[in-house]
Amino acid sequence: MREISLIELLLTHLPGCIGSPLSVGNLARLLQVAHATVENWIAILDRLYVCFRIAPFGSARIRAVRKEKKLYFWDWSLAPEGGPRFENFVACHLLKYCHWREDTGGYGVELRYLGDTDKPVQTIDDLLPAVAKFGRPDNR
Repeated sequence: MREISLIELLLTHLPGCIGSPLSVGNLARLLQVAHATVENWIAILDRLYVCFRIAPFGSARIRAVRKEKKLYFWDWSLAPEGGPRFENFVACHLLKYCHWREDTGGYGVELRYLGDTDKPVQTIDDLLPAVAKFGRPDNR
């Protein structure tokens, strides 16, 4: 029973992590459990279609690309209002597009995020960069 209450506590903290690289270590310290335990719980939530994670784009040799994955909810309405909810909404639809491309065209498509790097990103033929902004439009 203790684990169920800790998983519930984890679920109350995850919406605040949307849009930022997820620090599993910080969550483990907060819940006072092992890092591997939190990873396991998030993997279970992933398999139950509660949430999904997006890895950073690039080689693991680039220091800044070794960041944590970003976490999003399949039900984007669980995200806090404003920017995090909009980012979660966009991530859901981009991931659904990737799945559609895999299912209908047989393409191996991955959704990744671009992190800050010390070196410029090299030319990539099959990269579709997207920027989405939340807010009121400029009235110029």
